[in-house]
Amino acid sequence: MQLMATDRRVASAVLELFRLRDRPQKAPGNVAVQQMTSHGEQVVILKDLARHRYFRLSGDGWQLWQRLDGEHSVYDLMIQQLRATRKFTPQALIDLLQRLAAAGFIRSARLAETDLADRPAWWLVVAAWLTRAFTWKVQLTGCDGWVSRLYAGGARVLFTRPALVLFSAVAVGRF
Repeated sequence: MQLMATDRRVASAVLELFRLRDRPQKAPGNVAVQQMTSHGEQVVILKDLARHRYFRLSGDGWQLWQRLDGEHSVYDLMIQQLRATRKFTPQALIDLLQRLAAAGFIRSARLAETDLADRPAWWLVVAAWLTRAFTWKVQLTGCDGWVSRLYAGGARVLFTRPALVLFSAVAVGRF
């Protein structure tokens, strides 16, 4: 413990070892619903019935979700993912587990963050906050019908090659 307190590299290595030995488990009260996206991709939507939260999983995420029984360590999950998908993406797996834990969909015996853990520089925290503040995402539902009618009614002309050339000429002419 004294070495961990004096050397941040040792502290980070020990914390990483604990994370790899962690055995995440699904939190109770979640329902999984399989859906097909408009692009034909199979996804699974997790719903937390008590808190009315949702989490979207890809096919690989769904395979991981099914193995979260509290018996498999994070290291075991990485090896199983490698065998199942022939892809070695440990950081993606850990990121997904962290997002699931932060959203309350899994229980984990993770260590609480301590002063020994590496923390990002202050400017990275500010940059991340500014990125979130200036990056807006708006999800419109039920707009397929009117967008399709608008496109069929003549807006498709705006996406033709002559229209794009005209838009480019106007944009260049403005400078």
